[in-house]
Amino acid sequence: ALAHSAGRFSAPLTRPGSAIHTRAIQHGGMGYLIAVNTTRRAIDNVEWQTTGFHDGVLEVLDESRELKMVDGCLGDDFTPLAVHVYRQKFR
Repeated sequence: ALAHSAGRFSAPLTRPGSAIHTRAIQHGGMGYLIAVNTTRRAIDNVEWQTTGFHDGVLEVLDESRELKMVDGCLGDDFTPLAVHVYRQKFR
C-alpha cells in the first residue's frame, strides 16, 4: 500500500476507506501525487484534500490532460486498476 503523505505533503482522500491508494512526494522542485485504483471496478468522483500543493493546474503524466486544484481539493475518476500520476511545479 502507498502511504498518503511525505513530510509537508499530504493528500488524504476526502472519503476514507476507498480502494484508491495514494502517495504524495516532492522531487526536483515538483510535487507528485500518485494514485492507484486497487480494484477491478471503476471508481468515480475520487477527491483529495491536499497540503503542500497549491491551487492551480496539475499535469496528469502520460495522459495528455490536466486537472485544476481549487481550495486544496482535487478530484478524478478511475477505470479498473488505473494509475494516475499528477505533477505540479512549486512556486
